[in-house]
Amino acid sequence: MEPRLEHLQQPAPRTRRTAAPRVARPGRTSPPARSRPRQDHHATRPKSPPAAAAPGNESPPLRDRGISLLTIFTAATLLIVALVCVVGSVDRWWILIPVMAVDFAVTGAVLAVMVRLLDDGSKS
Repeated sequence: MEPRLEHLQQPAPRTRRTAAPRVARPGRTSPPARSRPRQDHHATRPKSPPAAAAPGNESPPLRDRGISLLTIFTAATLLIVALVCVVGSVDRWWILIPVMAVDFAVTGAVLAVMVRLLDDGSKS
């Protein structure tokens, strides 16, 4: 028994909702219950000098802490590329021992900078 397309119910078409027209409120005929003169708080408040201009409160500019990581990573990459060029020019197996020693030292320096940046100074 196959269902026929004629017997399937079609979804009802969606109708658009329209917003009701806004009705203007009637004007106020009596003053509000607590009638006070309106004060402009911004104009009456004395202006104080900005905190940054006060002597003795100057803070040093924020230092970009990631610049040290960028510097050491770039220097390490350039050093490794130079060492690869040295290995290619010497073409001997023994040159790999000092090259790998320098590679491990540079990797340690990069990791030390990363750990120093990740250290938030809190004692656990």
